[in-house]
Amino acid sequence: VLSCHLTVGGKIYLCTTHFSSKALKTYSAHNTPVQSICWNTFLTNVFITCASEMLVKIWSKDMSQPMFRFDLQSQVCDVSWAPYSSTIFAAVTVDGKVHIFDLSINKYNPICVQPIVHRKKARLNHLAFNPSHPVILVGDSSGVTHSLKLSPNCRRQNKEIKKAVRDNNEKLARKLEIKKLERLLEQVSFSRDKDSDKSD
Repeated sequence: VLSCHLTVGGKIYLCTTHFSSKALKTYSAHNTPVQSICWNTFLTNVFITCASEMLVKIWSKDMSQPMFRFDLQSQVCDVSWAPYSSTIFAAVTVDGKVHIFDLSINKYNPICVQPIVHRKKARLNHLAFNPSHPVILVGDSSGVTHSLKLSPNCRRQNKEIKKAVRDNNEKLARKLEIKKLERLLEQVSFSRDKDSDKSD
């Protein structure tokens, strides 16, 4: 069983229950304390991190550098993958905003940024997707939990996945979600290889 351990120094350690004496891999992930880490629901070698700095990063466990890096212009307190899509994730920031990304639509910018509380009143510090319904729960520093329903734009599915879900074919829907993210990651790897060839 693999797990990642986050640190106040910004490093992340990939560990296994088979060997408790040392980490399998170390990622120099952030420059500030790591706030949250979350494995992708569909592709289990991919995880996402955020730290006290303003950055969210997406990693493959086999790579020492992040595949994606997002600057949210405010300290990030929590991040989570959606349970229904391999390419959708959300993050909350101290300025009171929820940021929703869908990498299959836009690899660079959020598809939705929703202010929840004024930053002078409270800071958002936690979020969780409902496993069955298009709802996000967001907690703030004053002890209030906010329930947000995701608009259809924040939970799009392609025709193949829609049909599989409609037919209650969960196995096929999952396979298509994995394929969607794998295709995206292949594009990123190809782009990196091209950049590497140019620098050589």
